[in-house]
Formats: sequence, C-alpha cells, structure tokens
Amino acid sequence: MNIIEIKNLKFTYDNKEVILDDVSLEIKKGSYTTIIGHNGSGKSTLARLIAGLLDKSGGDIWVNGLLLKEENLKHIRKEIGIVFQNPDNQFIGSSVKDDIAFGLENKCINPKEMDDIIFKYASRVGMENFLDKEPHLLSGGQKQRVAIASVLAINPSIIIFDEATSMLDPKGKKEIKDLIKNLHKDSDKTIISITHDIEEAYHSDYIYVLNKGKIFKKGKPNEIFNNSKELNNIKLDVPFNVKIKEELEKNKIKIESYNSVEEIVENLCRLKLKN
Repeated sequence: MNIIEIKNLKFTYDNKEVILDDVSLEIKKGSYTTIIGHNGSGKSTLARLIAGLLDKSGGDIWVNGLLLKEENLKHIRKEIGIVFQNPDNQFIGSSVKDDIAFGLENKCINPKEMDDIIFKYASRVGMENFLDKEPHLLSGGQKQRVAIASVLAINPSIIIFDEATSMLDPKGKKEIKDLIKNLHKDSDKTIISITHDIEEAYHSDYIYVLNKGKIFKKGKPNEIFNNSKELNNIKLDVPFNVKIKEELEKNKIKIESYNSVEEIVENLCRLKLKN
C-alpha cells in the first residue's frame, strides 16, 4: 500500500524559476525511502510540499489516501512529522522536557499522561537523562535526537528527515543515522530522508535520485549504485563499498557479498584462505 502518491508535481518560484518539473513518485507504507541529489535538485522543496509547507504550482499529492488541498491540510499535517536541518532552529521550550511537551500540549493531551509520554520518547532516543537540560548545553547530535523525540511524541505515521545530519559532526551524523535505521527496524513508521549522505541512502529500502527538478533514477540501492559513471555525470558519488567492488571486478576478483566494507574484507579473507 502506498502512503504517499505524487503525480506530475510542479513547483516554480514567481512562475519563472522551475524547481520541480513533472515529478511523480510513490512511497510505500512502512518503508524507508531516501531522496538524493546535488544542491538545487529540488529535494528539500519536495519535502516541504509533501508536508504542506509550500503550495504546489501543479500536479497532485495524496497522503494516506487524502488529496493534499486546503480542506484536508490540517488532517494531513497530523500524519507527518518533520525534522529539519538545523537543530538550533527547532527548539521552542526552555528545557528538553518542555520542548517535547510542546507538541503534546498542541494536541491537547491530558497533562496527567504527559510525563510518561515524554519519558517514553526521550528514552527512545537516549535522552531520558537530559530532560531538565537547557537546549544550548546540548551537542548538535543531542539536539537533533530531542527534535526526533518531539516528533515521535505526537505519533505521526510519516517522518521526514530534511538533511537532518548535514550540520552535524561525524559523531552526531552517526548517532542520527543509527537512530533512523533503528526507528525503521523497530516501528511501523514510514521514513523519508532527504540526504546528501550516499552511505545512508545505500541502507534504505528505496531511492529516488533528483536532478534539475526531475526524477533521474529510481530503484533499490543496488539498482541505483550499479553504474557509478551515470551518477558521477550528475555530480553524485557512490558508496565506498561499491567503489571497492568495482575495483575488484576490474581485477577479475569476484566476491559473494559487498553490502558493507566489513563484508568485503570478510569475503576477501575467505578467498585468500582458499588460495
């Protein structure tokens, strides 16, 4: 079942600059989909259109069977939670606890139930010991984890990560990427990640590649990354393990699996032992 369907979507600024041009895509319920592309390809614009934060110039968007239009907007926004690029711009409360509580208050949740809900989702992202901390005392990765807890607490069926790791240091990036993977594994949420991170995309269920406002390629990770030249032509890289695999094949070395660098090393060791 598709939870999101987009048909012939178009978006322009001032009816002049075309950002998205005739984009059609489908996202399955419960899937982990990444949307990749270079700067200016239209990725973040697409995320904002799905969330109803921008008005489309043409085409249609359906979210969980509802057409995205003014009378359905309030209901559709309840289905979607979005985690933005800059965690500093997402804090509203004076403490971690207050920030997670904000969305619950807007949903008119019984105050007697709030503490349990806040603790549950703070624990889900490993921030249960920071509830009384002020946001400015947290690291970038911790701030982004709180932003995710705030989204989880309002229980949307779809979570959009809009370049959520791009402003973090390597440690923070790893924390959030691991958290996204665990959310996908342990929940029924539909996850959409707008990302520059090719390694993250490689571990998703399905990938859409945007280029100059159009769908350039779509498919499962192995289908997307099976032609590095094609991606290099639009200034996109391929995962490190795919690069190693291509080099091995050039040297006529065949291995059974190359889903990760660790698997490649393991398979090479087996080959060495056989020889």
